Amino acid sequence: MLTSQACPDLLRILQGCASETAEYLIGGLDDKEFRKVLPESVSAIQAGARSIAAIIQDLREFSQEDESSPPSILELKTVIQAAVGLAGGYLRRSTDRFGLRVAPDLPRVRGHAQRLEQALLNLLINACQSLPDRSRGIDLQACRGKSGIEAIISIADEGCGIPAEVLPRLKERFFTTRRSEGGTGLGLFVANTRIAEHHGTLSLTSVFGSGTVATVTLPAEEDS
Repeated sequence: MLTSQACPDLLRILQGCASETAEYLIGGLDDKEFRKVLPESVSAIQAGARSIAAIIQDLREFSQEDESSPPSILELKTVIQAAVGLAGGYLRRSTDRFGLRVAPDLPRVRGHAQRLEQALLNLLINACQSLPDRSRGIDLQACRGKSGIEAIISIADEGCGIPAEVLPRLKERFFTTRRSEGGTGLGLFVANTRIAEHHGTLSLTSVFGSGTVATVTLPAEEDS
């Protein structure tokens, strides 16, 4: 913040120096070139700092385990609604078309509500970030699997899609195609890990240029 605020003042000082003296070098660059690249360098530093802060925050959230809270039987509809509520700001900024459909016979699951919410939140944010404009939509559907012993949640976006050669790597820790935009490469990794903790699976299918579908499959809790 201080560097950003100081940048205009520094440029004015350097401009004054340039008008009073002959050309001089700063960091190996002549004064005109340095004044040109200074704002870009400050922006790059800020972007890097934001990326580091995001990585640290993701790692903190991922490492926080509430060992005192055992798994419980969860109403999956409530978990989904909580995740959608947390993602509300991202959704409103990203799309004019968000659809939510939860089947009335959606089974319950056993696990930790906060961890499942985190996984779904990460998937929703990832979908938001893939949209090139607000006219593209996101659709979340949840239903009972055909076998009757699993719950299925799908999050489909009409985003830019993922190249086939990249798709297998998306759940790797720190792998991201959005590094220049501040991506940390932890969103899908954490989502996949949280879902695996609940003995579920996360699968990704995509058509480059058309969109991506993230499908979460969780074992249903047997009705007593």
